[in-house]
Amino acid sequence: MAIETKFPDKSAKVLLVDSSGAVRQLLSEVAKSVGFTSAQAVASIADAHNILETDGADWLIVPLSADQPINGMHTVRLVTSFYQLRNVRVSFLLDEKETWCLPAAFESGLLSYHSKPFTKDSLKKELEDFMATFEKYEWDGTLLSAHYLRKHLRNAKSTIELVKLEKRLLDLFPGNAPQLLNLAFAQNLDGKINEAKCTLKQASFINSSLSEDIDKMAQDLFGSTDLSLPPNEDGAVVGNVLGLNSVVIIDPEDHIRNEVKRIFEELGVTSIQEFTSGDAAWEAIDSGEEPNLIIMEWRLQGITGPLLIQRIRSKGFLKCPLIVQSSLLNPSDMPLIREMGVANIIQKPVEKEAFIKTIVWTVQQDRMPTESQTLETKIRAMIGIKNIGEADTLAARYFADESIGEGKKNVIRAELAYAKGQYEGARDFAIESLKGTTESIFALNVLGKSLMVLRKFEQALKCFQKAQSMSPINLERLISMAEGEAEAGDLEAANEALAQAKDIDPSCETVLEGAAKVAIASGSSDSAKKMLGQIEAIGNVISYLNNKAVAHAKCGLFDESLELYRKTLDSVPDDKFDVKATVTYNYALAKIRHNELADALVDLDSIIKMPENKITKKAASLKKRLQTAVAANAAFALNESDQYNPSPTSTTDEEQAADSSTIASAIVQTTAGDLCCYMIYKSEAPPTDALKKIMATPPKFKFRKAIERGERFENGDSKSKAS
Repeated sequence: MAIETKFPDKSAKVLLVDSSGAVRQLLSEVAKSVGFTSAQAVASIADAHNILETDGADWLIVPLSADQPINGMHTVRLVTSFYQLRNVRVSFLLDEKETWCLPAAFESGLLSYHSKPFTKDSLKKELEDFMATFEKYEWDGTLLSAHYLRKHLRNAKSTIELVKLEKRLLDLFPGNAPQLLNLAFAQNLDGKINEAKCTLKQASFINSSLSEDIDKMAQDLFGSTDLSLPPNEDGAVVGNVLGLNSVVIIDPEDHIRNEVKRIFEELGVTSIQEFTSGDAAWEAIDSGEEPNLIIMEWRLQGITGPLLIQRIRSKGFLKCPLIVQSSLLNPSDMPLIREMGVANIIQKPVEKEAFIKTIVWTVQQDRMPTESQTLETKIRAMIGIKNIGEADTLAARYFADESIGEGKKNVIRAELAYAKGQYEGARDFAIESLKGTTESIFALNVLGKSLMVLRKFEQALKCFQKAQSMSPINLERLISMAEGEAEAGDLEAANEALAQAKDIDPSCETVLEGAAKVAIASGSSDSAKKMLGQIEAIGNVISYLNNKAVAHAKCGLFDESLELYRKTLDSVPDDKFDVKATVTYNYALAKIRHNELADALVDLDSIIKMPENKITKKAASLKKRLQTAVAANAAFALNESDQYNPSPTSTTDEEQAADSSTIASAIVQTTAGDLCCYMIYKSEAPPTDALKKIMATPPKFKFRKAIERGERFENGDSKSKAS
């Protein structure tokens, strides 16, 4: 359970630290008086750390104790150093002379700070204000922490750092109108009057309901509600209100494109590309960098919307939010739209205020997803670009949401398991999901892919056929069906599936790649060689086949793995020396794992005899070690450095390997916004001698087995939290 969810009902376990028994008694009484029933006071920060090691806690309120071996700064650093403490939050009790530590403390993940000395009444009011502010920010620890950091920076008149903080928060919460007001206030404090006016204008543009607040702030800051700039600066945009650097607009209607472009210009976007047809859009997208946002009509001339969106995603552009803006969508279009991870749908005609709200919401969800559907889309995008760590991080939030059914969660578990090479686990999670409903296209997709790897072709094809009946123009799935039919020996059915794909999009590179895969699967090496010679990104096919061979080996299908390498090698065009060397090398690695050492030596020798390529030296080094082992009749083990896979989207054995017990577990990696202002705020001030001194000897910290098992301690006895 996330720490924030424990504050509204005051169920958070609170540890309070002070060396004075009287102060500890007061702290405990105040904490309980504001509703925290589980509040424990201890004499030192070291004692608090001991409790963290065994019993755990949710919120620590500690002094700085700069003169002690274990101090408050150490406590703050612990929560970002240990995965098990990711939900712990730390607040400081400081006197006025100790506020010098606050920039470093907030940089390290401090939640809040409160004043010393205090009375019972003053401390109670501080904690009540703390809770009221937390609730105002909807229990978002990042915004609460920023509130206290903002207060400190304003008091310290650190205006440059304040502006940087507000801009960084705006990056994290793009289009957040209250945050724009905070930025305008900071810019004005820093003497940047025109920038502050521009920021207020953008806030008004995004949220007209804030006009009274904006007018009041303008009056207070500038003595007037007039936000116009001097003539030579009129129209200047400072910063970028949504953090969008590049937007692509695809629509055949001139007035729609012009209106949408005008809105994005007012939002501060400087790079906006416009296209009237799918053909023109694809030519530009295919040869350019991934944009920050794409807005497209569904019914386009040339390459239609359904085909264009598949080309964009198959190219690997999975991170950019994609919005369909159309009044011509049919219910039959919706399954493909979901599969392609469309972020939002906007109905025509364009209504400016509603359009802006949709854009702002879409960008906010892309930066920090909270809605279940957005989380699903983001998880799939991270899986697609092989960022499994980030996918796990997002999945942890998804699994913690009690409003999401187990059926949907099992689909995500299945997709994560498949991405980690745990094919039997992926199969089982997908089947479990489908017990609740047979209409989950994502469950059918991952089940079909898992069964393909496990070489259960008949069952896999049934899954794909069912999914295809729901979304008939999914090219990737049609190609998977063709490949499955070829693997099963039914070339007629394979060619029929390929023909359907070609009918849908005959000039798509993905279709040609699919045809090459089918030719390799069926053993038609000459045909495959010709096709691979025509494919621009031959590495995509080779990487796919290499990963497939690795997957077969992981499932114990060693003969099938070796056969696939052989078929692939026979299909590589003769002039593609780098590709041929790569496949041969991976083929040799597979033989070594299968203890066919003599054959592996032959393959490595053939690489060395090829024209010099990227892998010549690696092959020579491995050959030398292998020869020594064979001559001595000794066992041979591959090193991690022996692996080679030049494709950035491919996965090695080691990257795929994971214990089956961790299929659904999340390896949470802290990112900006996860833990107060950690990774958001960075103090520009060099560390003082006092700060260096108190951080010089971080304390040792080791979790005891009780907390790892989810137990707590009461009166010296260990009890399960579940009990």
